[in-house]
Parts: sequence; C-alpha cells; structure tokens
Amino acid sequence: MRNKVTGKSIMLASLITFLLGLIQAFFPEYVISFLDYVVGIGFLSFGVVGIMSYYKKIQMNIESNSLVIGIILCILGIYFLLNRGFLLSIIALIFGVFIMLVGIIGIQSAINLKQIGLEKWKFSLAFSSINAFLGIIIVFNPFRTTVMLIIYIGIFMMISSVLNIFSLLVNNKGMKSL
Repeated sequence: MRNKVTGKSIMLASLITFLLGLIQAFFPEYVISFLDYVVGIGFLSFGVVGIMSYYKKIQMNIESNSLVIGIILCILGIYFLLNRGFLLSIIALIFGVFIMLVGIIGIQSAINLKQIGLEKWKFSLAFSSINAFLGIIIVFNPFRTTVMLIIYIGIFMMISSVLNIFSLLVNNKGMKSL
C-alpha cells in the first residue's frame, strides 16, 4: 500500500516538475521577470509594513527592531526590482542542487535495489546518474545569459521528470515480478 502511495506521489511530483520545466523552457523571459517582480514587491511590501510597525510601536513606547528589518527588506525589494536576473542565479543553484540530490538519492536506491536482487536496478542507476550529472551541470557551469539558463533548467527539469517516471514504471514492473 505504501509503495503505491509513494509511487503516486513521485509520479505527481514528476508531472508537476515537467510542467514547470515546460513553462521555463518556452517562456523564460516571463519566468525571470515574474519571479524578480514577485520577490521584489514582496520584500518591499514587508519592508514598508516593518517600518510602519516600528513607528506605531514607538508611539506606544515599545522597543522594536522592525525599523532595521523593514529598511533591509525595502533595500532587498528595490534591488530585486532593479536587477533582473539576480534571483535566477539563486534559483539555478537551488534547482541544480535539488536535481543533483535527486540523482544521488536515486543512485543509492539503485544500489539498494541491486542488494535485494532486482534485475532492473541498472536502469535506476543509469537514470539517477544522468539526473546527478544534469544537476552538476546546472550548479557548476552557469551559462552566459539568464534566459538560456532558465531554458536549460526547464529542459533538465523535463528530462529529469521523464527519467523519474520511466524509472518508477520499470521498477514497479520489477517489484511485481519479485
């Protein structure tokens, strides 16, 4: 029962990752602008609220550090709004590490499958190794433009998703034969 739930969760996560990758691959400029604006406006909004909160608390004679936090958040918000693509470098690193970790965990799972005698463990090992390699490419080889990086991340997310789904299907077939 648990394997079916886990399999469905992996399948759903892989499909969502595929769709997000598809959006990134075909609409990279919008993804970059959207993320920078959302984060910038978010920081700026929280910063303004923090500054206003500080002045309200001062009138009530309560100590607060919300002024400093508010100013820092406002500066970060303005920075994100003015420097399109900065957030992308952080996101690329996070996605790269995530895909690399998924690959490494998959390699460990493939080794576990070998130890229990599953004949098709090599498929998981190969697909997981590709995932790990794609993650390493994203982390250690940033591309010259942020648009290309978003496209490549989207493509890698789609490939990673397809590999995960295929590996899940192959392993489910192998588990039934045990």
